[in-house]
Amino acid sequence: MLFLFAVLLAVRSYQLHIYLRDIPHFIGLGVVSIALFNWCYFTVMEQSSLSIAVVLLYTSPVFVALMSRFIFKEPLTKNKLIAICFTLAGCAFVAGLLPGGAPAVEPGILLLGLASGFSAAFTA
Repeated sequence: MLFLFAVLLAVRSYQLHIYLRDIPHFIGLGVVSIALFNWCYFTVMEQSSLSIAVVLLYTSPVFVALMSRFIFKEPLTKNKLIAICFTLAGCAFVAGLLPGGAPAVEPGILLLGLASGFSAAFTA
């Protein structure tokens, strides 16, 4: 980290400037979303299994792709849609929502796991 900071300071020091008006955004997106992510993630680990918690956490790229579509007007390409479908299908198998998958997960645990992925998407 120190090496990368030194390189950035030498090459593009203007990118290290922080505006005071941006600090509430840093607090909101950093502290609040990390705290929410950790709470949801560890609650799912306590109430369910580690594998379910991890799989539901890794729905965050789906949320990033969807938020990017609406916030930054990025297109949802064919590859992104295929990746989203495979991610959701894999999560559905692990959560027991599809036949042949794991035993069913309680809806509250499923929502907390998805909330951990959603809040982790804000830190990406």
